[in-house]
Amino acid sequence: MILFVSKKYKGLEISFIDINRYNDEIKRIKSYSLKCSCGCKGSLIKYGKYKRIIDDYVIYIQRVYCKNCGITHALMPSFVIPYERQSVGYVFEMLSSGSDNKADYELNRYKRIYDIWKERLDEIGFNVSDDLNRVITFCACYYKMGFLQNRIRVNKKKKIVKYYVINLPT
Repeated sequence: MILFVSKKYKGLEISFIDINRYNDEIKRIKSYSLKCSCGCKGSLIKYGKYKRIIDDYVIYIQRVYCKNCGITHALMPSFVIPYERQSVGYVFEMLSSGSDNKADYELNRYKRIYDIWKERLDEIGFNVSDDLNRVITFCACYYKMGFLQNRIRVNKKKKIVKYYVINLPT
């Protein structure tokens, strides 16, 4: 999976992003201008896309295939938490609301996940309250996982799904 950070989107709150503009930008991506995690540039081709509902918005995740190494990647935007239906902005908004309702399963689950990530980052001297784009990029590069992702995933070929960061060409 390739996590992409677009220079056009400064905030991570999906509600502040024009979803139609985002989906149009995904359509305009020149896959041959992207670099694969194997290091080869110019070998990626568009390989379909799939629909994902995040915070009640429909977004399209572009898939690309590397002709060099044979790996299929998904271009995941930085505001998406892999394998979750909520955006990073939504989770932070929920955590900051601080509901004391013990029965709120979703809030308690995200509190546990957030505490685990905060502890991981504190151990290496990285603060979650730093620039959120920087934290997300760091987690993808250092841990090869998406920020606030609850566990490492394995694909059908029994390979660990890893994350790489790219900046979209403008």
